[in-house]
Amino acid sequence: MKKMRRKNSLSSKFSIFVISVVIPFLLTNILFIFANRRLEKNYDYMLNKNMYITNISKDISDSFFFIDKYKNTKAQDDLNEYVASYNKTIGTLNDLKRYSDLDTQYIIRDLENTLINYNDLANDLIKQLIYKDEDTRIDAKLDKLKEVVSYCDIYIDKLNEQTLIYNTKTYKVVAKKNLIIYTYLIIFVAVSIISYSFYTLNFLKNIDKSLDMLVKNSQKVARGNFDIKNTEDSGIFEIDVLSNGFNLMVDDINRLILSIKEKAKIQKNLKEEQVKNLSIENMLKETQLEVLKSQINPHFLFNTLNTISRVAYIENAKHTETLINSVSSILRYSLKMMEENTSLKEEVDIICKYALIQETRFHDRIHFEIDVNEDVYNVLLPAMTLQPIVENAFIHGIESKEEGGYIKVIAFKDRGKCIIKVEDDGVGMDETTLLNIKNNIFVENHKGHTTGIGLINVIKRVQHLYGVLDVFDIESISNIGTKVVITVPLGGKNYD
Repeated sequence: MKKMRRKNSLSSKFSIFVISVVIPFLLTNILFIFANRRLEKNYDYMLNKNMYITNISKDISDSFFFIDKYKNTKAQDDLNEYVASYNKTIGTLNDLKRYSDLDTQYIIRDLENTLINYNDLANDLIKQLIYKDEDTRIDAKLDKLKEVVSYCDIYIDKLNEQTLIYNTKTYKVVAKKNLIIYTYLIIFVAVSIISYSFYTLNFLKNIDKSLDMLVKNSQKVARGNFDIKNTEDSGIFEIDVLSNGFNLMVDDINRLILSIKEKAKIQKNLKEEQVKNLSIENMLKETQLEVLKSQINPHFLFNTLNTISRVAYIENAKHTETLINSVSSILRYSLKMMEENTSLKEEVDIICKYALIQETRFHDRIHFEIDVNEDVYNVLLPAMTLQPIVENAFIHGIESKEEGGYIKVIAFKDRGKCIIKVEDDGVGMDETTLLNIKNNIFVENHKGHTTGIGLINVIKRVQHLYGVLDVFDIESISNIGTKVVITVPLGGKNYD
């Protein structure tokens, strides 16, 4: 398979294409670019030589002009302009040397010597003018300067002539080389296009043939016809892998259909037996439920508590009577209302009875505070919603603290929702335990003693009643306390 991939994969074919066509084409273009750059460099070279020669001629003429003007004006500005023009001429002449061949450098050397002679004569004339020597030699020296300038013009003409000869030779050589490069480039491009066309057409033909067969087979499968012929190898690794995978898939589907048919027969034979087994299982569960219910007789328990309550009344033990009545009410409420819904007010009444019992047991170690607005009394809740939460707050938050603590129950209306909070200042819980509770993992250790109802059970019952998931939140900090918040929507869910 690896050998096949190296020789026939799309990546290998593309690599062959790149190596045989694209890379040589890019190299030829790079060569073409360098050739153009070289031609441009030669053109710049020739233009710079002509420009330097022109500037030299102009600067010599300017220097003579300012010497002649200085003779008449004796102005320092004219003298400065002469010096600037001469220095500029020498600087340009030095620049010209960098672009000159051997014959041109000989002419530049002669021109340079002539300019030195010219500068010596000009300095001689300037000194004579500065010291105001008005003899006839001034005009003679000026004429001599003019003659030297004419010699310079002759050398400049020679420079132009030599430059023209050199530029012509250089241009012919460069043009000949570029013609060869252009010819090779055109031939290569033509050959590359022809080769690429044949290669591409053959490549696309193989792909099209294999894909066409694969598409036809796919259409048959889509119509439910799994009796197809295996596609032929295309010589392209990726398409062959796709075709082989498709063939394997069709074979697996055929085997799966056969297996389903066999299982359907078996399931049909077992259907009646399964129905009988389910019926027996349901009867067993109902029996188990009746056994659980019969383990304790609620009427016996209530009658016993009522008897104790009457004895306490007769003995004038009013507080004992109140406690017994509270226990009886909690038990009666839990047994009677477990599968029913009730109002928030009834939930609060049960919490008050539970608080009375715990405050009697633990005296000043436990304090309950209940603050519920009357405008949310009729909010509907599953029975035994708040009591397990309050009991958890006491058992897991307050009871283990030696100094005790408080539990606060608050309920109020806020922006179309009823907010119910149960807060305590108990031992709190660590982040891991809190996260487990929020993820419905930590259930067993958070069941109440009175009813056995877990916190997660309470949450799910409220979610089921209102058809929303976001009804519960819990916050806790270790050694600070815990706060449980239940949020239910108002409107349409009131207890009548």
